[in-house]
Amino acid sequence: MKRCVYIILLALSLAVVVSCDTNEQPTPDPKAGVAAATARPTVQSTVTPVTEASNRQPMQSPKAGGAATIARPTVQSTATSAAGDGWVTYRDAADRFEFRYPEACRVTKQGVVIGVGSRIELTTADSAGSNLDAFVNKFLDDKVRTSSWTIESRKAGNVAGKESITAEYRFGGPNRFGTAAFVQRDRTIYIWNLTAGAFTCDEARVYAPVVASLRFAD
Repeated sequence: MKRCVYIILLALSLAVVVSCDTNEQPTPDPKAGVAAATARPTVQSTVTPVTEASNRQPMQSPKAGGAATIARPTVQSTATSAAGDGWVTYRDAADRFEFRYPEACRVTKQGVVIGVGSRIELTTADSAGSNLDAFVNKFLDDKVRTSSWTIESRKAGNVAGKESITAEYRFGGPNRFGTAAFVQRDRTIYIWNLTAGAFTCDEARVYAPVVASLRFAD
């Protein structure tokens, strides 16, 4: 009898132990809890690149030499520019001749007189059948008599393939001087005259090259 009671009590004790083991929850580690509480959440950011619109035009760089180009002025629509030397060409379509002159010297035309600057003039005269030497003799004699010219020198030459004569003279005082160049083309005499005075574009220096540039469209 005692043995039976002992067996029953042992069985009940085992049942209680098994029941406690199955219901017991594990004790959490305190350190693990702190780590879990303090850990920063990982934020995964997504960056979407910004692309240029496909129809945007690229920035244009300034072109070299973009500075405004200035055109050379013409004189009575008869002047054409020479290449970069500051001189232009005057053409007379009616009389078929041309000459070059500095652009700084303004060209004017009044009747048969063409002015270059303020001290150079080109005029034409009919030779009346005279040769160049005879025409110049008469012309200078008239100037000596009527305009008090004093002829200082006279020499023959050639301009534009034509015979020419150049005379140096003085008039109206010791500081007044001039030069006259005569060129004959058929019956026409071309007379280039320079008189000293108030120069506007250094006419005394450019006179000789202006005369030498005379050309005929023969």
